[in-house]
Amino acid sequence: MADETGAHARWQQAATSSDTASVLDVVRTVADATSPWPILVRALVVTPVYLRVAEGGRVETSRADEEEYVHVYSSPLRLTAGLAVDVEELTIQEVFVADLVNQAGGRLGIRIDPGLASEQVVPPDMATEVLSVAAGLPVRAALTPGEGEELVVETGPDEVTDLDQRVKRVVVDANPAARIMRAAARLAGIGGRTWPVYSVTGTVQDPMVLSDAVQRAAAVPIVLLIENRPVQLAELVDVPAHGLVLD
Repeated sequence: MADETGAHARWQQAATSSDTASVLDVVRTVADATSPWPILVRALVVTPVYLRVAEGGRVETSRADEEEYVHVYSSPLRLTAGLAVDVEELTIQEVFVADLVNQAGGRLGIRIDPGLASEQVVPPDMATEVLSVAAGLPVRAALTPGEGEELVVETGPDEVTDLDQRVKRVVVDANPAARIMRAAARLAGIGGRTWPVYSVTGTVQDPMVLSDAVQRAAAVPIVLLIENRPVQLAELVDVPAHGLVLD
């Protein structure tokens, strides 16, 4: 029993040690030094977390400020940090935060490494944005670089593409006098991607109606600015400085 207890103590020491770093530990360090929201959101899109699954499929949860939080861990090793010495069987499930939020069907927060020094609390609003980025929506977190990352905005392809034509067809049908500019925004960083960007000005149609029609015609994730809105995205990508006018 002494040997078993000693082995357990050594395992617990390794599980809780700051030397046992995960991807999310690195992201948390960067986020603490800068803006925590965008880089952590994107990291949670592409980095799995781990659930401790009890009998009947139950997982650990808690409540704070009348919100529900599910307990997950940044690595299988961290998950074992709270286990008692007599635990003989353990079921671990690898999941993505976006899947947890989607399956919840409502507001859900995430506690990563609960009770450990590496704990990171993801409030429901942030968890919802993780779901949005995973779904390919151009929310601010998907395009905002963190420390050591870069958002590169360029003209994009020299030739007019099929995607350009699909977007242009919808806009021109709504208003032949509308002006369309196209660019490409590439976020070089964790969970980054390249976004086709379209800026439409001089429209007369309801922006929401036009936006829905363009998004359906595009059939792929794009950043769409209508009359320089959403303002926050327009400031990030600055299409007039980099874009190509689609005649």
